[in-house]
Amino acid sequence: MSKNSEDISPELKELLYYMEHTTEEISCSTSRLQEIKNHVNIVKSSEEIGVKYMQEWEEKILEKRKARAEGLAEGRAEGETFRLIQLIKKKIQKSKSFIQIADELEEEPDNIQSLYECISQNINLTTEEIYKIYISPDKTED
Repeated sequence: MSKNSEDISPELKELLYYMEHTTEEISCSTSRLQEIKNHVNIVKSSEEIGVKYMQEWEEKILEKRKARAEGLAEGRAEGETFRLIQLIKKKIQKSKSFIQIADELEEEPDNIQSLYECISQNINLTTEEIYKIYISPDKTED
């Protein structure tokens, strides 16, 4: 963050000041900060609203964590599939049999059969193009 106060917007300065010196007497010159102040006052004045607010806050945090974990898992699975496509494609181009490929990759043949067939049918395409075909419902290129 910049130490030069000219680089900081007046609204941010006011928000930071408000956060540091929050009292009922502080007036906010911008509508956005006035809106924040109003929400803070509502939450402060009602224990029930405060509890609901905190529950919603916690739920949002949990949802974000869950979404992040799901995204990471999806990314890892996609990366693993890309890696398998690249390896299988190279081995097909070296004229290796399906059983040899499965053995060398230490994969069960049943686990890679459909991927192998997709790559074999689309050997001249890029890894990404093969991946898109593989994950599509019809799995065939027109």
